[in-house]
Amino acid sequence: MTDYQPTGTTPQPAPAPGYAPAPAYAADPGYAPAYPAQAPTAASGSKPASGLAISGLIFAFVAAPVGLILSIIALVIRRKARASIALPLAGLIISVLVLVGIGITIAIAVGMLSQVAGVCAELGPGVWEANGVTYTCG
Repeated sequence: MTDYQPTGTTPQPAPAPGYAPAPAYAADPGYAPAYPAQAPTAASGSKPASGLAISGLIFAFVAAPVGLILSIIALVIRRKARASIALPLAGLIISVLVLVGIGITIAIAVGMLSQVAGVCAELGPGVWEANGVTYTCG
């Protein structure tokens, strides 16, 4: 008669001298080792921070400082997730261009107003015409 082995166990050979015994594994044929969970990537179907990227692009036209901040945040998140950075990058570039345009416009307006203030300081109060330009100083 042969030795009886309980179902689900595998006989283990005796360990060699100086070595620990091998770990016991289940005899389940569907056994699969557990692997650590991997971080989701763009290929898994999720699009990280896509709403943030769209908001950043929209705010780039409406409120450029807000669009700039949202686009930077979306850019960082999408770059870490290795997703496409085209949308947040477009929002970032447009926000910067709009802010530069606003800065240039303000600089030109301040320069023109300071010039008018200088002319009015020389001419005094009233309506004046100098070099074909009418100044109203008050």
